Amino acid sequence: MTDANRKFTVQTISLTVTGQPIVDNGSCGAATAGKPVTCNAAPTGGTAPYTITWRSTGTPATGTGTSYTTTFATKGTFSVTLNVTDVNAKFTVQTITVGVTAQPIVITASCNNAAVNSPVNCNASATGGTSPITFAWSAPGGTPSSGTGPTFTTSYSTTGTKSINVTATDGNNVHASKIITVIIGAGLQISASCAGGSNTGTVGKPVACSASATGGTPPYTFSWSAPGGSPASAGNVTSFTVTYSAKGTFNINATVTDKATPTGKSSVLIPVTITGQPIVDNGSCGAATAGKPVTCTASPTGGTAPYTIAWRSTGTPATGTGTSYTTTFATKGTFSVTLNVTDANRKFTVQTISVAVAGQPIVDNGSCGAATAGKPVTCTAAPTGGTIPYTITWASTGSPATGSGTSYTTTFATKGTFTVTLNVTDANRKFTVQTITVAVAAQPIVDNGGCGAATAGKYRCSYRWYDSLHDYVEKHWHPGYRLWRQLHHDVCN
Repeated sequence: MTDANRKFTVQTISLTVTGQPIVDNGSCGAATAGKPVTCNAAPTGGTAPYTITWRSTGTPATGTGTSYTTTFATKGTFSVTLNVTDVNAKFTVQTITVGVTAQPIVITASCNNAAVNSPVNCNASATGGTSPITFAWSAPGGTPSSGTGPTFTTSYSTTGTKSINVTATDGNNVHASKIITVIIGAGLQISASCAGGSNTGTVGKPVACSASATGGTPPYTFSWSAPGGSPASAGNVTSFTVTYSAKGTFNINATVTDKATPTGKSSVLIPVTITGQPIVDNGSCGAATAGKPVTCTASPTGGTAPYTIAWRSTGTPATGTGTSYTTTFATKGTFSVTLNVTDANRKFTVQTISVAVAGQPIVDNGSCGAATAGKPVTCTAAPTGGTIPYTITWASTGSPATGSGTSYTTTFATKGTFTVTLNVTDANRKFTVQTITVAVAAQPIVDNGGCGAATAGKYRCSYRWYDSLHDYVEKHWHPGYRLWRQLHHDVCN
């Protein structure tokens, strides 16, 4: 401090500063027995950092840090202790009161549906609440109409929808209830038939059967038994298909069971009459041509084997037996083949097979002999196929240039290759044309040589031939020089 004369004095004052008190600021959430509850701390004051510890009668019983989760097994009021220590080892303790409520009671219960006067069996269980838990049942209209314990059995004398009530009470007298709806139906009854109700079938062919059920307690389970059939049994299907290999009357049994306790059951016996399959001839014939064999075959089915098979037609042969029949039709046209199949029981069926017989194609079969220029050559035709009689015509560059009939003779003047055209037309005006190639050779050279009367020491020989101008040439040999000269239109002596 300084006065007006600038005189001053100094005083030192000692000040002690204390820290703020530690405040734990701990709290816990709502707690339910058997479920986790979390507690949190947000301390202030003191000198950070803090060391935080927790303690309780929950599980786990201790913890550290700003958050602590524990579980109390039962309902009630419990304490959680929070301890916060600062860096100066100053600490404070907070006791947090936690009110733990019981878990709500949750009931699980069920009853089966049943037929009139059949048992309805009920079961119940519960979670939550406070042990022990007891159960009470109420079944208006049932016999009995009430009961206690986790199980209860009653029955009803009338059909319809019924309500059964179960109440659970825990050790704190807390209650929870559940209503169960059950369906009371008529007694279990099965209905079944085969082949649409006709209860008939054919050997080797499937017989379809079906079943339905009423009453009892759904769902239903079906089973089938078919002695002598294939398959002989089936399970849990409403439809069943069976095949029999022999004719006769067979019994098929259909059974249904339900889900009632005890299980309901109903059966029905279906007599099924199986007859033999009708005979089917299955006859057919191959493609047919006039004058050529055609084969027909039969593959009968149905009836009772073995089969007797007979054939008849206007072909040659006219009859036959067995699964195969070969015949020949002389002319084209449409013809019938009759097939008769008789089984071991003398049942028979007749099939008429229509056979379209085509005409054979015309084949001219024409040919010509060896040909020489200037000399006649003969060509012949031997046609087959088609429909007789035939009209046969010929054409060429020979002389004559045309002809008719199965034989044709003509002459080619010079050597070379020529063609002869053969046309064969049948009675149906179908025709075919054949072109025959004719190689015409030149006429061979003929010497026509000869010798006169001979005298010793001399001889005179000559020969002649014709050239294309019909001239001749003589040749003479001199006896001494054996030379020869060729003379034209002259005589050598």
